[in-house]
Amino acid sequence: MSFQDLVGSGSACSTGNSAMKFVDHLNKNKFNGFKHPGPREDFNNMVVRPPPPNMADQQLVNEFFEKQKNDAMLDSFKFNEMNNELNNVIPAPPPPPTQLTSTNWANEFSMNNTNFLPAPQLTHEEEKAFENAFNEAIKQHQELEWQNEFIRQENLASGPVLQNDEIKEFEKIYEQHANQLNEDDWTQQFQEVERTLNSESKGKGKEEEYLDWKEEFEKNAYSSIDQLEGDENQDFDDAWEDAQAQAWEKEFEEYESNDDLLTTDPDPITGPLEPYTFETINPYLDNPNAYEEGLKLLETGGSLSTAALAFEAVVQKDPKNSEAWLRLGNIQAENEKERPAIAALQRAVRENPENLEALMSLAISYTNEAMNLEAYSTLDRWIKVQYPQVGKSNTGRTHISHEHIINLFLEAARLGPSKAVHKTPESEALAFDPDVQSGLGVLFFNDFDYDKAVDCFKAALSVRPNDYLLWNRLGATLANSGRCEEASNAYYQALEIKPTFVRCRYNLGIACMNIGCYKEAVEHFLGALSMHIIRYGKDGKGDDAGVNISDSIWETLRRTFVLMERHDLAELANPNTDLSVFENEFEF
Repeated sequence: MSFQDLVGSGSACSTGNSAMKFVDHLNKNKFNGFKHPGPREDFNNMVVRPPPPNMADQQLVNEFFEKQKNDAMLDSFKFNEMNNELNNVIPAPPPPPTQLTSTNWANEFSMNNTNFLPAPQLTHEEEKAFENAFNEAIKQHQELEWQNEFIRQENLASGPVLQNDEIKEFEKIYEQHANQLNEDDWTQQFQEVERTLNSESKGKGKEEEYLDWKEEFEKNAYSSIDQLEGDENQDFDDAWEDAQAQAWEKEFEEYESNDDLLTTDPDPITGPLEPYTFETINPYLDNPNAYEEGLKLLETGGSLSTAALAFEAVVQKDPKNSEAWLRLGNIQAENEKERPAIAALQRAVRENPENLEALMSLAISYTNEAMNLEAYSTLDRWIKVQYPQVGKSNTGRTHISHEHIINLFLEAARLGPSKAVHKTPESEALAFDPDVQSGLGVLFFNDFDYDKAVDCFKAALSVRPNDYLLWNRLGATLANSGRCEEASNAYYQALEIKPTFVRCRYNLGIACMNIGCYKEAVEHFLGALSMHIIRYGKDGKGDDAGVNISDSIWETLRRTFVLMERHDLAELANPNTDLSVFENEFEF
């Protein structure tokens, strides 16, 4: 039997470990005496009887005892050498049923094993020495087995064994990682504090330095914690306000330094021009009397879109005709086409800076488009032309403000029309200038002071009761101040004077929409859009609305359909739709 067979391959608890079974058997004999083998209460401690030895094993035993007899007096059993011989040792036979003493153990062993060769007789001292040595050998074997088991577990836990080159590589990587950690911000800050404390505590004892460092650390730490609740919110608010202030200042500087802003001139004479787009189809281009044809259409209540074609033909032949540009601009404004109106009126003013009607119309168009600075600059131009005595102050950009322009118009109102440069015999007899009142109405409207604006427009209407433009401006002011019923009456007055006034019809539709009369509002919008259709064919038919589209009317129409929960109609509300698709449900 080999040593591996004796010890077994499993752990100490394994049932196949012969050495551990033998130790257990020996311990039981020592403390409890031999007992008959049989079932035990604890199944795990059951002893299994081994088979009898053969003759070869008996010879080995005899040789073992002969050697021990010769060396007994010189040296007790050398079990270091015995460990080398254990491969040839077999388990001892089980004891007899009766309890035996250690004195006759050898004799009993020889009697029960008649197949063994005669063994030398041992003295009592030799038996005792043998038993002690054998127990010591077993103990050493257990310790050796535990050590081997521990080493195996330790190796498993610590991972694979590294070679010398691998260890050096690992140490190199670890050192690089440690250096990287030392470069961390927190580490640098901690080292900085440590250096500061060391410099401050230079010359002190180590214990004193430690106490000073500890006191300083606790002071800073606990003071920060104590102040956290009281100061955290305030510090955050202060930081937020500073950040917001810096952001606002930066945004303001960028706004002020904007090249477009600095190069944009609000003055109608020196500022940039809005591009004007001409209609591609115009039957008046070959008409030598296009100007007169246009005036005739306006006087007879003809289509504004058709009249616009006539005046477009005129300015295309004569771009410096200020009056033709003025007529074209007023028509586009009345047709609810504000951008083309501004472009035409700008050219009217550019060709004739003293064209008062063009200046006032342009200022109103600027106001409708929320171009306040341009509106103030244009009104300043108007007051300089009509009342130069009140407009002698510097008209630089810094003086073009709402308050400045209002003061100029109020002073002109106190002077009266007799002091105006361009006047007529009829206007000299008036107590006030209706144009000045109209200008003041626009300024008060732009400042949301609707009550004063209403008074100004009513004053101007008292002098010009048939001015449909003034009626429309009054209606718009009343509508914005929440007086919808009065606004509707003003719009109807304007339409009575000029039924083709598209802007007034559009405004009336807005008034109806604001009070929930959606069907009536839609009919007003569709009626206004139908007036944009240009009928110029030989057969009198046509459905071309031209290139200058009124986006405002189409957008408001879609919004009204949504309010009516008619999303199917809202999808159709675009310039490419034939208006006839709405005729089945609406009258216009």
